Amino acid sequence: KNENFLLYLMPWLIEIIKKNIEIGWQIIVECTRDEILAYAFYFETKFYTNTLTTNKTLKEIIYKFNLHISDNLRNDMRKTDEFIKFVRLLLSKSHFEYKKLVDCWFDQNKEVKLPWNPNLKCINIDFDNIKRLSSQSKPYVVPLVLNNNSIINILVKNEDLRKDKLTMYVSKWISIICHDLVKMKTYNVLTYDTDYGWIEMIPNVKTLYELQYGENLTLTNYLMDNNPNIKVSE
Repeated sequence: KNENFLLYLMPWLIEIIKKNIEIGWQIIVECTRDEILAYAFYFETKFYTNTLTTNKTLKEIIYKFNLHISDNLRNDMRKTDEFIKFVRLLLSKSHFEYKKLVDCWFDQNKEVKLPWNPNLKCINIDFDNIKRLSSQSKPYVVPLVLNNNSIINILVKNEDLRKDKLTMYVSKWISIICHDLVKMKTYNVLTYDTDYGWIEMIPNVKTLYELQYGENLTLTNYLMDNNPNIKVSE
């Protein structure tokens, strides 16, 4: 679908926009027609505005983008933006303050759309199960309660996640182009600024840190132990 084509090219499209406003305007027209594309554009460019690296052309395109979207969409994206900042603030507080802060935020806002998929709405945070991992960067795991009664765990990291996000874009393209040759599990990454971002967690996975330091295994050992009927060469 054309929407997905643009969605998975968004980082490169932003680079084109920074150099050519005519092409950029045509891209913006497409993004204003689709909510998922609009969210993708908003949060892709948000990184630049948060890090003060926005060039003149991109600033002009962002301004035009905001003029051409509906008030409802603009308000929804603003609320999502505020929620991302709220999670950052929440994790800077003590565990004892979580309930009060979360209850207050959702009493005021009711629900909020996720930055990578506005079709998914978060209605609460399972604050009792927020935890900090012992891996090298010590990220937080934050369970988001959705309106379909499911939970998405996000990994909140205080670092630049641009490489992680680009890896996922490339992985999605490999999955699309080589779908009959390889299966790749992908997940969503939010880059907010150079010191903060989110990674959507895949259920029932282990980190390389857990394997190496928790179970004293190499990746090769782990693969062999869990695939006893497959030859090492395979």
